[in-house]
Amino acid sequence: MSHVDIRALAASQGVNGSLYPYDLAVSGDRLLVLCGGSLFGRICVLDSQTGEFLYQIGPAREAGEADELRVPRSLAVHQDLCFVADTYNHVIKIFNFRQRTLVRTIGGTAESDLPCEFTMPSGVAFQGGRLYVSEARGRRIQILRFANGCHGSVECLQIIPSPNGLQLSGLCISGERLWCVGKMLTDDESYMRDSHACLHLFTACV
Repeated sequence: MSHVDIRALAASQGVNGSLYPYDLAVSGDRLLVLCGGSLFGRICVLDSQTGEFLYQIGPAREAGEADELRVPRSLAVHQDLCFVADTYNHVIKIFNFRQRTLVRTIGGTAESDLPCEFTMPSGVAFQGGRLYVSEARGRRIQILRFANGCHGSVECLQIIPSPNGLQLSGLCISGERLWCVGKMLTDDESYMRDSHACLHLFTACV
């Protein structure tokens, strides 16, 4: 068993600011850790065998930068691509994490309930050429498909409303089973009403 201190590793490489890991994924020899601070976030790329800090993507800089991440909450990887739920920017950003470049952005810059646009995306998964996105404030899951690879047009195949009408969070996909974290519906005003306290299972995914 080993321990990796993300903030200490980042500081040793000259990365300023407090970092808090929110999500992580492995692709080959790389471990990607989605980190956030008070507002801006970044992806820390580590060696998946040693935990050595290699570089970062989406550094916290001034607002308006193309690769800016504002309170990102989830990521998924497929080969050399990394899909990030850029929650407060209301978009999904796709990075080539080996080339350290932003490939494209899906969605507008404002909240929207239109297909292929988002209101606080909070969970993202990728399987079989399809992108699955859960939305916190949007209270739904969208299943998207790329027409011709990740650079092609995006089509919305299905929209799944939140089962209890409350906010959704992270999700994952296994075969035809789609799991999503949701809030628990309660009859009181305790803190549990605003916490992510249940799991939703969907089996009729397209």
